[in-house]
Amino acid sequence: MDIKLYKEYLSDYIQEATEEMNNKLGIKSEEPEVEEKGRKDVYKHNFYLKDNFQDKYISPVLSKPNNRNSVIEFVSKFIDDHNEQLSTSGPVYSFSFGDKETNFFYNLFNLNKEEIMNYWFKMIEETYYGKISKFFTGWLNNAPHKLIFVAMLIEAIQKGYDDIIEACKFLWSFCEYPILYREYWKTNVRPDVMEFTIERLGNKFKIKTKNLNNLLALLQYEGESSVNSKYEQLKEGADNVYADFMQRMRNQLNNTLRNISREYYNNIQNNATIHNQTDEFEDGSKAEQDGSHSIMVDIIEYTLGKINLSGINNSLIKIVANGAKVDKDNLENFINLIIKDKNSRLSKFVENIILAYFTKFPTTTSLGSGFVNFALSLFKSIGNSKDEVYQETNQILTYWLFEIIHIDKLYQRVPTIATYKRALYNYFVFLINSYN
Repeated sequence: MDIKLYKEYLSDYIQEATEEMNNKLGIKSEEPEVEEKGRKDVYKHNFYLKDNFQDKYISPVLSKPNNRNSVIEFVSKFIDDHNEQLSTSGPVYSFSFGDKETNFFYNLFNLNKEEIMNYWFKMIEETYYGKISKFFTGWLNNAPHKLIFVAMLIEAIQKGYDDIIEACKFLWSFCEYPILYREYWKTNVRPDVMEFTIERLGNKFKIKTKNLNNLLALLQYEGESSVNSKYEQLKEGADNVYADFMQRMRNQLNNTLRNISREYYNNIQNNATIHNQTDEFEDGSKAEQDGSHSIMVDIIEYTLGKINLSGINNSLIKIVANGAKVDKDNLENFINLIIKDKNSRLSKFVENIILAYFTKFPTTTSLGSGFVNFALSLFKSIGNSKDEVYQETNQILTYWLFEIIHIDKLYQRVPTIATYKRALYNYFVFLINSYN
């Protein structure tokens, strides 16, 4: 790393943080005239990107309500598609925000990465006298769509597109979070430890003081806070606000995730979870249960990951269909409908089956040879058991049949519907077993 560039970057960040603190405290900061002059000499007050990029590409597109609606729909769909990752109490899972997602914006504004970088470098020549921190160019070179997002935000603030402003708050967080997550969590995060960590964070943490109940709320807050801190500069839309806002947004989210990760790894080191902090028995039985719980969580996460990546298992479908004496093609279609439905609660179904097994065999360390027999026999109990996990599993199966598949429109005979219910259940039991 270039030490000189890092010192310049850190100096700017400290100055910005000091100014923000002084503003909140009502302290008017006065800088020596020579220092202010030196700072201005780094760049000139210029609007190259507004004249050549924003007005040419961003303004005409966002002026059309249909295009603005498309952006809102994109953000809404992204949130829906990643509900599992965004609904956790803290940063437990990551997600991708790569070419698949950003191509939507390149196509919407009819731009490509090379064109965007050309505008960026021309702006540096005109506004920064050809010199700007390599940090900013490095960030943008890896993600040119960030220039689109800043220009969208500026345009939305200037034109009063409140819905686009809200969308941009999310988009910026979605851009930065996967990168920062990988930096601070090199291996899978344990949900139980993260839950414990978030539950016991001190009042210095925003996620605690602002009652941010899940990752989505945290990311929204970080985006909103960054936009508010630079609102007037964004409204003006001068060239320098592009780099300033990128720096502010990344620093804010980076600091939050870094601090949470420190607390998380402290708890990992201390083997701290919700369970072993609340009930510890002298005979050591609880500690043993906590170890089993950790193994169970790892198995659930691994299994869900494999299911999400692998899709349909045609060999298992054929076996299950033959065993249950149901139509193979219909069964395959039904399973496809379940997998594709974002509200299917498939992950909860898988979790419940594995949880039931570990509850029955609390000292086990794997889904052994007895898992299939246990899970298949479990089906007979889920319809009339008072156990909440069993009841929920039965409710999920019923939801699949009548709300996703709409099986009553295809079959009226109760025994036929019951047979397909059993076939669906058996398929996912065999699928769980196949990955363990």
